[in-house]
Amino acid sequence: MNQEELVLADIARIQDYILSPWRLKLNRGASQIIRELNERVLRDLVDSLGGRVIYSNGGNVLAALPHGKSGRFQLEAERELRRRAETAVIRTAVCDYQSPHEFPVRYEEILEKMARLKGTAAFSDSPGSMPFWDPCGACGLYPAATWSRYESERRLCWACQLREEASDRYAVNWRRPLPEDFDDIAGCSVPAGYLALIYVDLDGMGDYFRREATSEDRLGEVSDRIDDSVKAGVARACEKPRLCEVLLIGGDEAAVVVPAQCVFDFLAEFQAGFLEMYFKALDSGRSMPKTAPTFSAGVALAHSHFPISEFFRIATRLLRSAKRLRGQDSVDYEIISTSISGDPLENRDRVARLGAGRFRTAKPYPLKGFLDLANGVRQLKLDAPANKIKSLYRIAYRGLRQAELEYLYVLSRLDETSAASLRRLMGAEFWCDMPDGRTVTHAADIAELWEFV
Repeated sequence: MNQEELVLADIARIQDYILSPWRLKLNRGASQIIRELNERVLRDLVDSLGGRVIYSNGGNVLAALPHGKSGRFQLEAERELRRRAETAVIRTAVCDYQSPHEFPVRYEEILEKMARLKGTAAFSDSPGSMPFWDPCGACGLYPAATWSRYESERRLCWACQLREEASDRYAVNWRRPLPEDFDDIAGCSVPAGYLALIYVDLDGMGDYFRREATSEDRLGEVSDRIDDSVKAGVARACEKPRLCEVLLIGGDEAAVVVPAQCVFDFLAEFQAGFLEMYFKALDSGRSMPKTAPTFSAGVALAHSHFPISEFFRIATRLLRSAKRLRGQDSVDYEIISTSISGDPLENRDRVARLGAGRFRTAKPYPLKGFLDLANGVRQLKLDAPANKIKSLYRIAYRGLRQAELEYLYVLSRLDETSAASLRRLMGAEFWCDMPDGRTVTHAADIAELWEFV
């Protein structure tokens, strides 16, 4: 067999590219551009060079090319990215590839090379700012160069013009009408005006793919099945909300904006849809691993005028927190009530340090525990007075003994049914010990979720 080269291309900073504009139409257009690059443009480029695609999803393309063609691929890929996206960046790792028998070794080698590339200082092509130009009216990052076709008074940079054009090609509706802007989604929310950005990512996929990379065909098949399963989960989860927007999807991750009260149904339906598609592939005779990957979710809830890039920044931090619960589907969430929000995890740790090491929240939750908590609060709302339950948030931040006393007082003021429901949610005592060694209370979490269930 003729010597080949294994090439791994990664579109860098996809999230920044999609979410840097603060208009939904442009976020949608950026998502469409990334989808076209993954599903058609880069695949066609590999074919034109006489190579073969092993997998292409999630902003990544792995391909085998004839020896000496990797430089041409990199040049043409960068050219296509600039032509279609203007500001996005692509990284390319290459290694020699003698025979399909050595694929597992070469796959490991190229992953290590890509990891080193990602570990280098991030390249920024932002020109900064100058007093002599008008910044883009959609992202604010680049000089305005043209007028918007839809808002005659708004000037756009070239990148945002391409996003605007691509939004007209967006063909995926996820079985729901497309909202005009984030306020449309917020108009369906309870409480009014709030949105939830849900960022879902499968756990341990680096090791998962390494284990399955026994051959080109095997890795390609497993990669496609994972991609299909995530998309099936999102498609099923998007059936219930009247309006929602899929900002990012591909490979092993997805980011979706839904009305705030739809978080619980979305996560439950995503789990069901993902597992259904995964085991459907298994039942059809494909040799998928018999144990499905778990997933983690970071959920940021805030007013619709909160910048979408900040939504995603916080959801990303929460996702990393949720991944600490290993071996099970998990979720961490934060309700943002101020226009300036710091790191939610640092805030929790600081409060715990000041409060004798006791955490005022039980986050992150196993997904089942989170859904059970929401169902319990929903049941509690049938009979319990709102002011009594909402007072639990304030009580959670009292001194240790004072919090316990005030909690007992709240219980004494509730009817027997409501008191029993609250005790089931709280546990045997106000403070409880978690398997990871933390001492926590559910009180503030119960009060927070009251308005969202």
